[in-house]
Amino acid sequence: MKKNLLGLTTFLFVLFSVSGVWAEPTPWLTGPFQINPGGMHPKGVTGKMAILFEGKDFTSVQLDLDKPVMGKSRYLSVEQVLFEIPKENGSQVALAYKLGGPPHRWYFVVIANTTPAIAIQTAYTGMIYKVPAGSLAEVSDRIKNGVDTIPADWKVVGTATLASQLF
Repeated sequence: MKKNLLGLTTFLFVLFSVSGVWAEPTPWLTGPFQINPGGMHPKGVTGKMAILFEGKDFTSVQLDLDKPVMGKSRYLSVEQVLFEIPKENGSQVALAYKLGGPPHRWYFVVIANTTPAIAIQTAYTGMIYKVPAGSLAEVSDRIKNGVDTIPADWKVVGTATLASQLF
């Protein structure tokens, strides 16, 4: 009996340990985006954006592109920060991220406010900005309390419509 209990305990320990290692990131918000940054991408970039979490930890922004850019159809952020700020008539998502690839001296920032949606889903619509900054901490300080007035040095480069997952 002790041998069976020990075997079962070991099996469960291994099962739960392995499942934690192979845990899939879960999207919180997903939806279409469009970025027209200019420069190397004069035609713009469209696709689906997903804000990914592992448990309660925000892990990355994933962009699945409609057409490949530089040979890739999927890009993940290498740095990111996310805030959800309560507002009078809903809430605001303030998201900053930097994508893997060529080094940039700026971050993408999404400022999106809630939009009317079905009762069990939260939806946000907003703009994507190219924000000059030396570090993620610098951008984080600028967006952590929400953004009501867009700073003059932020360049509008796109739009995003993100909705919470129903299931």
